Amino acid sequence: MINYLPQPYNDELVYSWVSRADAQSGYMHYSYFAKEVFSVPTVRPDFEFLNSYSSDFFSLLTKYKTLTEIICNHTMFPYYGRYMQTSKRIEAYEALCRFDSKTFYNRITMNKSKTCDVRYLRYCPLCVKEDRKQFGETYWHRVHQIRHISICPQHLCFLINSNIPITSTASPILITAEACIDDMTVTYCTNTVECQLARYVSEVFQSPLNIDSEVDIGEFFTFRLIGTPYLSRRGEKRYIDRLHRDYLQFYSGVDIEGFHERWHIDKFFSSPRYNTFSVCLMAVFLGISASEVVSPKITSISHDNVFDNEVHRLHSQGFNYAQIARQMGASYDVVKAIGGGRYKKYHYFKSNPKKGGAKKKDWESIDSEYLPKVKQLVDTMCTVGEDRPSKVSIGRVERLLEMRDKQMVNLPLCRDYVMQHVISQKRFWALTVEWAVMRLGKEGKPIHLTNIQRLTNMRKRYIDEAIPFLSKDTAEILTALLH
Repeated sequence: MINYLPQPYNDELVYSWVSRADAQSGYMHYSYFAKEVFSVPTVRPDFEFLNSYSSDFFSLLTKYKTLTEIICNHTMFPYYGRYMQTSKRIEAYEALCRFDSKTFYNRITMNKSKTCDVRYLRYCPLCVKEDRKQFGETYWHRVHQIRHISICPQHLCFLINSNIPITSTASPILITAEACIDDMTVTYCTNTVECQLARYVSEVFQSPLNIDSEVDIGEFFTFRLIGTPYLSRRGEKRYIDRLHRDYLQFYSGVDIEGFHERWHIDKFFSSPRYNTFSVCLMAVFLGISASEVVSPKITSISHDNVFDNEVHRLHSQGFNYAQIARQMGASYDVVKAIGGGRYKKYHYFKSNPKKGGAKKKDWESIDSEYLPKVKQLVDTMCTVGEDRPSKVSIGRVERLLEMRDKQMVNLPLCRDYVMQHVISQKRFWALTVEWAVMRLGKEGKPIHLTNIQRLTNMRKRYIDEAIPFLSKDTAEILTALLH
C-alpha cells in the first residue's frame, strides 16, 4: 500500500506528479504500482488530465490540495475549458471531478493540429537546469505542453520534444522527466511577436479560472472593436476585410496556426465555440491586456445610442447634418436619418398583418406561464435536500428550463423572482456545507473536514468563511473541527 506521495511542484502536471511517486515508491515493476493507484490497473495514464484513481490513492492526492485546485493548477483544463460555452464547461468540469472520461472528452473543446503531427511531452532546457538546482530533479511543466506554443514563456528559448508521445496508443507506463531528458541544447527565439504571444498565452492559462463565467467572448471582442477602424461608428458593421489584412501583417513571419482565411475571423465573432489560443491571438493583435481577457466585461451602454445622442447634441448646437457627418466620419444619409428620427423605422400595414413582419410575442402570457416553473426550480436550487444546492443565476435558470438565450430579459416576473434568490458566495458555501453535513449524517459517515471537503471540493478557508451563515448546530460542529 502506498503511504507516501511527494508534494507537487508549481505548474506540475498530475502525470508528472504520479510519475515521481512511482519512482520513489520502491515497487520493482510498474504493474504493482498501477494496481495500488488506478481503479483500472491497465489504464493508460492521462498526460493532460486525470485518471480514475483508487480511493486510498485519491485520499493521498487530496491531502494537501482540493480536487478543484488539482484540476485548475495541475491539469490542462484551464487551457481547453476557459472559453467554452458555460453549460459545456460546467458539464466537462463535473465529469472530470467524477473521473468520467467518456463524458469529459465529449464535452471538452480540443483543437487539433492541422498537420496531424504526433505531439510529445516537451521541456525547456533552462527550466530543467533551474529545477535540478532548486529541487534536485526536474518535472513536466504544464506551460510547456500548451498546443501551438513552441517556446518557453519564461526563457524565450525553443522547447524540445522528449521521446514520450502524447497519443492514445502510448505505452501504459509512467516516465519521469528526470529519467528521459538528455538533450540540453538551448536555441533562443528572436521573433518579438512570437515571444510576446507565448508570454501572453502563458499568463492567460495560469490565471484563476471562473467555472461559472457566462460572458460571451465574441460579444466582448465586438465591444472592444469600438473606436477602432474595424467597426462602424454605430457599431452595426464589422470591417472584416480590413481586420484580416492588418492581422496577417501583424503576424507575418510567425509560423502559427491562426486566422489565415477571412472566414476564420468571421467565424470567430459569430461561433459559440472558442479556444484559448484563438482568443489570445486576437487579443494580442487588438492590444487587449491578459487581465481583461481573463475577466471580460461588457458595459451596458449601447454603442448606437451613444452615436445617436452625439448626433442630436451636435445638431442642437447648430451644426447641420453635413458638418456632423464630416466631424463624426459617418455617412451623410445615416446622420440625416438619425437626426430626423427615421433611421431603421418600418411602417406596418394593419389592414394586412402578414406584411407586418414577425408576429409580436405575448411576453406577459409567457411570463405568467413560466413563473411557476421558475419558482419550483429556484426553490429546489436553494433548498438543502438530496441533491447538492446550485448557485442561482439568470443564465443557469435559463439553461435548466431550456429557454432561449437571454429570454429572461422579456420576463420581468420570472427575472425578479430569480434576482430575489441570488445569494453571495459565502452564503452559497454555507448552503453547500449544510448539505454535506446532512448527507454524511444520513449515510452514517463521520463528520470531519476531510469528508466534507471530498463532497464539496471546498478549501478549508472557504468553510471557515461560511461559518457565520450556517445554522447554530452546524456552526458549532464546524467551529470545533476548524479551531
